[in-house]
Amino acid sequence: MQQYILVTGASGLIGGHLVKRLLGEGHRVRAVGRRPLAEWAQLHGGAENIQLDLTEKKNCYDAVRGVEQVYNLAADIGGVHFIENNKALCMLSVLINTHLLMAARDLGVKRYLYTSTFAVAAADTKPASVLEDGHIWEKLFSERLCRHFREDFGLQTRVARLQNVYGPHDRFQGGRERAPAALCRKAVEAKRRGDSRLEIWGDGTQVRSFLFAEDCAEGLVRLMASDITDPVRIGSNEFVSVSDLVDAIEQAAGTKFERVYAANAPRGIERRPDDVTDIDPRLDWQPRVALDEGMGRLYRWVEGEMAKAAHAV
Repeated sequence: MQQYILVTGASGLIGGHLVKRLLGEGHRVRAVGRRPLAEWAQLHGGAENIQLDLTEKKNCYDAVRGVEQVYNLAADIGGVHFIENNKALCMLSVLINTHLLMAARDLGVKRYLYTSTFAVAAADTKPASVLEDGHIWEKLFSERLCRHFREDFGLQTRVARLQNVYGPHDRFQGGRERAPAALCRKAVEAKRRGDSRLEIWGDGTQVRSFLFAEDCAEGLVRLMASDITDPVRIGSNEFVSVSDLVDAIEQAAGTKFERVYAANAPRGIERRPDDVTDIDPRLDWQPRVALDEGMGRLYRWVEGEMAKAAHAV
């Protein structure tokens, strides 16, 4: 059945892929992002594309008015360097979820999905270090607020804990980029210079799982349609080290790099495979894109974007 759906954070990586997914199903989509439309990662002509600052309460009511479902992906966020150096900005994203929940309650929205981060799960076992990050406090509070809006007001809320999403159309420069896209950019730059060295933050042993953006969009749609009210991890169970990630980039680039480790650079939250639960079987969902394939697609996209930028100069 066709729905009228709001996607916030539509100017970013996941939002752009989600809007495309929903349009492909025949839904009407209102796509809202804070950046000017010309700067959106993906701009889909079939959507109602609007630039709005959702930290303002009035703008949240304007964005929600008339829609039946809300996917809230909006946040002031970036990679580990941005998170560790902008704790207050990250925490101020709580205004977005708070105002959107109020608007959804008041304007009769049927379902509301909030995108959190799986990093909040580490707060149960490593609270002292994890809770130093402002964005973790924001996510924890916003998750609990979704729960209480469901319990107190009957708003059907869903919470997705996303884990290391990557893919084409992600930011690869400017200070907010995440590791996969940043490393692809560094690899392209090194090849251009004829330099075999590639800087890697940390010592390369950090363990991560990475989820391709198209798979993430599918997981979010499945969660929204489900009856699952507790927070659900949307991530891959393909665990790799950062050095393994570089292996995938080398394969895509067709070259080997001399790996230069920046031990004093931000490492992010330490993760072990046994910290992570299996993918929730209630979703009936599994990621389809393996890391080698996904990183190949990301690397070729970054390389193409950098080539276009160089030709435009």
